[in-house]
Amino acid sequence: MIMDKRIKKHTTFVNQKINELEKELAESDNKSLTKLKIRDLNDYQKTIVGNFQHERHIHLLVTLFFASLMLLTAGASVILSIIGSSYSIFNTLNILVLAIFAIIFVTEIFYIIYYFKLENGTQKLYEISKKIYNLLDV
Repeated sequence: MIMDKRIKKHTTFVNQKINELEKELAESDNKSLTKLKIRDLNDYQKTIVGNFQHERHIHLLVTLFFASLMLLTAGASVILSIIGSSYSIFNTLNILVLAIFAIIFVTEIFYIIYYFKLENGTQKLYEISKKIYNLLDV
């Protein structure tokens, strides 16, 4: 399942549970049982947030790796352009390096978009965690 859909599905599920627990807190005489349910939801939320944080960190490393590859190929292209003025084989090699740069550049754009969505989704999960903590304080 795509990460956006996973975050939305989780957000919907947890918000529904929060609403149920808020009603239960307001109507119930046995608040200790409701508090246990809230703690269980809190533990579940922590696990899910941890999973998304791990995915976010891995994708940050991959994004930085591709950015460094992109800079490396750009530097190689500049060097080959300087050398290529006197040797034609370097011009051909420069075209190949520029093609590799273009592929890495497009891949990097998609990684940045994915990381942006993942970061924003994780921030939404933090807001949900705050709602759960507020329920624990009641």
